[in-house]
Amino acid sequence: MTPVIGNKTAYFGSSAGLLYAVDTETGTESWYADVDEPINAVPAVADSTIIVGSGEQYGDAGNVYTFDTSDGTQRWKYDDGRLASIMAVNDGTAYFGTGEQGEVHAVDVDSGTKEWKFDTGETIVGAAVSDGMVFFETLPDEGTIYALSADDGAVEWKSSINTDTRVPTVGDETVYVSANSDRFGSDLYALQASDGTVSWTTSLESRIDSYPVLANDTLYAAASDTLYAIDTDNGDPIWNYETGREYVNGTYSVGVTDNTVYFILSLEPGPPEAILYALKPDGTERWTAELEHGNIFATAPADGKLYLASSDGTLYKLS
Repeated sequence: MTPVIGNKTAYFGSSAGLLYAVDTETGTESWYADVDEPINAVPAVADSTIIVGSGEQYGDAGNVYTFDTSDGTQRWKYDDGRLASIMAVNDGTAYFGTGEQGEVHAVDVDSGTKEWKFDTGETIVGAAVSDGMVFFETLPDEGTIYALSADDGAVEWKSSINTDTRVPTVGDETVYVSANSDRFGSDLYALQASDGTVSWTTSLESRIDSYPVLANDTLYAAASDTLYAIDTDNGDPIWNYETGREYVNGTYSVGVTDNTVYFILSLEPGPPEAILYALKPDGTERWTAELEHGNIFATAPADGKLYLASSDGTLYKLS
């Protein structure tokens, strides 16, 4: 699953329930931990602690675990919730959703103690935190965007715009989400993080089934047939890259370095199991490659390199 980088180490989970720590300079495994449950969530690093959630994405079981980043020793386990999804960590607190249980939890990173819980009654896949607020969306039909106080879970604002991004993207005091207007089209929204006011919206011809990625003042939104680059100031398209594929089942992931935009399309079923597109900053193609190691997910770059991890536990490093 999507790797995170910290302490010159890449941390990522697998569908077999293993959490790996791999040295980013040598590619050697430093340690691994077995949680006996699939890891579909994105880990988070806080100082010397790695935090990860386990469980099927929409299943009935799941826990949060923390491990020492140096040797993989388990520190604590948090089991008040069915699913621990995409994790957000800020100022010593971890924030996560519980899938179909419909809750957002705030947990102290050091002790594993619950600080607060907010119940929506709807499915929550993941959360993002910025400027003292926690942002998340509910699924599956007419999704609602919530902004909660990171301190106590009080509602700051909420907005119902039929979104289905699953996880909002937050940056530059703006919350970015997508909404699928029909089977083949989507709308992108930019909302002011302070109060939820819509700053702009733009319509795209393809269905966006992944959360947008923000890099270099540009918002990247991926579909199976097209990658869009959007101006964050006004929502105008800067360019779009067409893969030549019709809508297919799969997962889409984007990673950006200073000189290259990477677009990963994982297909269900393959072959190939995944296609990696490398684009120049202006959207023209550098090269493409086919990968055969399960679903591939990208992470944010570290030290000018991009790291990819697959569902079967394979890690790639690109420069």
